[in-house]
Amino acid sequence: MSDWEDLEELWSKNPRLRTWLTTQEAAFPGWVAETGQEWDFSTRSLQSLALWIRGRFASAEQVRAQREDPAVAVPAWYLGEVKNRHAGTIWQCRPNLDPEVSSDPFVITPITEAQLVRLEQCGELSDEEDHRPSWHPIDELIEVARRDREHHL
Repeated sequence: MSDWEDLEELWSKNPRLRTWLTTQEAAFPGWVAETGQEWDFSTRSLQSLALWIRGRFASAEQVRAQREDPAVAVPAWYLGEVKNRHAGTIWQCRPNLDPEVSSDPFVITPITEAQLVRLEQCGELSDEEDHRPSWHPIDELIEVARRDREHHL
């Protein structure tokens, strides 16, 4: 296994991420009951998710402040799962907490063999060299809750 493959494995299968994913998945049925809506992991359901966030939170700051609360974390997990199921992304997060960098889980396109070869040819490994598209569900929910502009999921 190459260094990049080791790094990919570390970011995709670390205990922090597994704990977060398991916690949100377990809390999902309670959140569904709380919302009183059906959540079918379709892209169509994202409009309902945006409306629910706007109805539940008064501001983006409120969402940001409650990012670890199930009222934010579970919908963020749901948003990421919709992306994974329809766009082929995968979950990742920093394996270690870093107070200067966001450590929230995110979804990212999987690394391809061609990208792996190109990255390995660069020499020194660093996550700054990883230019794959990624989406941060909690940040997306924060943007949805902003009242000063329209943002869609």
